[in-house]
Order: sequence, then structure tokens, then C-alpha cells
Amino acid sequence: MACMLALPAHANPKYAALVIDAHTGQVLYSRNADEPRYPASLTKVMTLYLLFEKLEKGEATLKSRITMTQRGANQPPSKLGLGVGQTISVEDAILALVTRSANDVASATGAFIAGSEDNFAVMMTKKARALGMSKTTYKNASGLPNKQQITTARDQATLAMRMREDFPQYYHYFSTENFTWGKARIQNHNRLLSRYQGATGLKTGYTNASGFNLTTTVERDDKYLVGVVMGGEKAKSRDDHMIEILDRAYPRAVAMKRGNTQVASAQRPAAPAVLPPAPIDRPAGIVPAEDRAALMQLASSIEVQEVPAPVAPAPVAAPAIEVAAAPSPIEAPVVTKSAPAAPVDSVTAYAVAAIRSAEGPVRQAGREIGNFLVTPANASTPPANTLDAQLRSAMNDPARTEPELARDWRDGDPLIPDGSWVIQIGAYASEADAVESIRKAVRAAPEELGKAVPVTIPVNTADNRTLYRSRFGGFEGEQQARNACGRLARQAIQCIPIPPANWALPVTPDSRDNRRG
Repeated sequence: MACMLALPAHANPKYAALVIDAHTGQVLYSRNADEPRYPASLTKVMTLYLLFEKLEKGEATLKSRITMTQRGANQPPSKLGLGVGQTISVEDAILALVTRSANDVASATGAFIAGSEDNFAVMMTKKARALGMSKTTYKNASGLPNKQQITTARDQATLAMRMREDFPQYYHYFSTENFTWGKARIQNHNRLLSRYQGATGLKTGYTNASGFNLTTTVERDDKYLVGVVMGGEKAKSRDDHMIEILDRAYPRAVAMKRGNTQVASAQRPAAPAVLPPAPIDRPAGIVPAEDRAALMQLASSIEVQEVPAPVAPAPVAAPAIEVAAAPSPIEAPVVTKSAPAAPVDSVTAYAVAAIRSAEGPVRQAGREIGNFLVTPANASTPPANTLDAQLRSAMNDPARTEPELARDWRDGDPLIPDGSWVIQIGAYASEADAVESIRKAVRAAPEELGKAVPVTIPVNTADNRTLYRSRFGGFEGEQQARNACGRLARQAIQCIPIPPANWALPVTPDSRDNRRG
């Protein structure tokens, strides 16, 4: 390994580094990744995570004003220099944190969210645990020196992936190269944005105790890497080392695009011009399906066939409160010859059959049509004669047993149990790709996904596009979710486990208190 520091890496007690293929979760480079380190201004990534969460909940807007506190105004540089009582918009605060790494703004932001910076630090640590950052403790919002404020390279990589995953509509802020504040033009401390092709973020950090830290995300040639370097002696040598380990990891990363997996390249390909990464937005509904046994059997045996012409769905609700679109009831089949059937068609057929034969929550709560959730008020049972003999046989099989997840279910209970884990396997530009990804996952990991609830979710993005997120829910614990991800990763299917605190169904008037997903 090239020398990134004045001392060799093994002799530098501050050094740690990690590179992860964010598509698969595979570790491509690791040194001291789980050893405690000081985060310095990487702390501000969590500050921004909680600010973005507040925006998404509708508790603030980009135009909301943050008031500078006495504690914030007393923070040492880097800072904007606001006086006590002066205000800054939320959007300008985001830009100040990303570019100048302003400590005064970080402190005031913490008070804006939690009432005080001390309360905010408790909130930050709690969120870290919820995200799976088990070795991270926060004591302030800025990353200024505190011996009890510690983290690891692995935890910072986890936070970077969750930031990209959970808040794609805001992620573009991390690639901001400069920010105008008054008459000043503030440059981003992150030089890799201009030095490394495909770099999309994320954050630098430095204190005397921590050394020079950097978290970087790279999206290029359908590959997605997250790198963390901690403990550099100089900013440039830290950046040089990050480039080195990313270059070493890149050929082994897996390329994924719209559900199609390519093998890792033997050599690093020539990099084309890079467009900004397409956002992968948050969920807006669920598609329940409890009957796993019949579903898996049918998934592996039913071929794509001509199906009824689609019925236009009702319009999706305004994106401020994300909700799934409700399609019209299924009508008698009218076979169209004008275009070949999409992969979603066969999925629709066996999913409808499986749901109709399931017991418990699915029978009462909804029907899966395509990949939308239809609530009980809008649900429609398709006529039996519209299903082929194979599907009718499966749904009427007297040997069928009640699914495990449904045994204790009561009307009004959540379709995915509270406290359970969820895994995500991708987000796609088309409905067909999203549903097909679930079909592939079930076939790749039938044992691990046999009792899970499949979820495909249409989502409105910030630029008025619709993407579709594919998930499985109902895992009883972290280990069960990680086992499923491990099995899928071995089949080159991307997978991210999500703790119970970090997924939720959209709230509807009749399910405001009990629905999650």
C-alpha cells in the first residue's frame, strides 16, 4: 500500500480505512475499520441526516429560518460568523455545513431540531443506533473535540450509504463545489469532487486528535462505492490515499443498472462522462403478499403470457404526503396483440392468486394488482374465471396452511409487524423491473425470503419522476435480515438491511396509528 501518511499506515495510530461496494455490501478494502476513531466534522453528516429527516416529515422547509444561539455563536472556526439572534435559512445552513463545515451553524441547527445542542447529541446517538452504527457516540453537532465522541470507519460508511438511500432528494447538496454567502464565495473542502471522476460527495473532517478524515461516495459506470479514510496527516495525502484505495477496489465492484447485474470487470474501464446520479426516493406504499409457498412455486413455473389490457390507475396523491396509487378493479380479460407482455404481467397473475388464497391480513387488508397496494375500500377480487387452471388449483389447495405472519393478526394490525426488520434490494425506473427484481430475489433465496412480505413502492422524486423501490419485510431480527442479504449478495443481488426504526408506511386517515412498512 502506498504511503498516505508521514508514517506508514500500520504505524499511525489514527489511521483507518474502508471501501464498500454499496450495491452488494461487499468489503473491498479494510484497515482498522472497527477501531474507535474521532469523527471530527464527519459528525455533520449525521446533523444533516436529522435535518433532512425534519424536512421530510414536513416539520420545516428549505425556507424555514434557523436562529443563531449563544452557544453556536461562541463556536470556534470554521464558521460563518452569525451573531446571536441572527437567522439563516435551512437551505443556506445545509450549504454552509457541506462547504465551509460551519461549526456555528451546526450548533444552531442542533438547537433548531431538538431545543438544545445537548438534546440533539442524544438524538444523534439514538439515530446512530437505529441505523446500525453500534460503535458511534455523539456529544455535539459539529465534531469539535470531545473525548467521548467516537465512531469507526465502518459506521461512517453505513451512515453515508443510508444518507444516499434515505434522502436522495437532498443528496445533491453534497456535490456542491461552492456556496455564496453575502459577498463571500465559499469553496467546498472536499477536493475529491473535482479530482475523482464520479465522486458525488460526501464530507471532510479534521481536528488535531482525529487527523484528516474523509468519506467519499462514487457512482460511475453503474458501480457504487463508498470509501472512508480516517487519520491522515495532511489533506492532500489523505485524498491521494482515498483515490488509491478506490482505484484498487473499483475493478472488483459489481455494476448494476435497472435490475440487471453485470459481473465485476477484470480491468478498470475507461470512464465516460458522468451525469448526476438518479435519485432513489423513499417509499410511498406497500404491496402485501402472505402466501410465500404458492408464490415461490408459481414464480418459478409461470411463463410470461398475453394478459388483459391495463386499466389506468387513479392519479397519485401530491408528493408532500407520499401515497400509493390505487388502480381500478380488474375487469374481464381483453387480450391485446399490439405489444408483448411485460414481466410484471406474470407476476401480477401469480401474486393475485397467492393473495386470494392467503389467510389473515392480506385477505382483509388488500389485493395486489400489478405492484400497487389497494386498500380495503378500493379492493376488488378478480373473477375466478379470469385465472388459469394452475392458479385456481394453487389457491384452492386444501393442504394450504395459514401463513405464520398471519396467525396472530387482527383487523387493523400492521401488515408488516412493528419491530421487524426490512431489506431493500433495489429501486427502479419501471414498475416491471421493480416487480421482476422481487421475483428474482425469491428465486435466489427461497429459504431466507420464504416468510417475508414483498413490497414494491411507487415514489415521486424531487424532479417529478416516478421510481419504484423493492423491499421484503417482516424479518424477526437483525440477524435474519442480514442472513437474507448475505444470501442475495452471493447471487450478486444488492441488499441493504433496514432496522425497525427506519421504515414506515405512509399514514392514511384510517390507519394513522398502526400502519408501518
